[in-house]
Amino acid sequence: MQKSAAVSLSARSLRFRRHDRRRAACPRIVQDRRYRVKPMIPEEAAMMLTDSDDQFIVFRDAETNRVGVLYNRTDGNFGLIEP
Repeated sequence: MQKSAAVSLSARSLRFRRHDRRRAACPRIVQDRRYRVKPMIPEEAAMMLTDSDDQFIVFRDAETNRVGVLYNRTDGNFGLIEP
């Protein structure tokens, strides 16, 4: 009876080890920087993004007061996310 408990315990620990390896292989969220969300219109955000090396800009729409994300698309245009 003790033998089967040991086998069960080692099988369980193997499952946990596999789970830990999978978790270690997942990408992590790493905070890069913080910045102030400035009020501006989307066209202004597009000009700022054009002049920077960033891939996106988070801004507060000066007309609607809602947060928006403007990003560079692979086709050379901008994408706008408005939650």
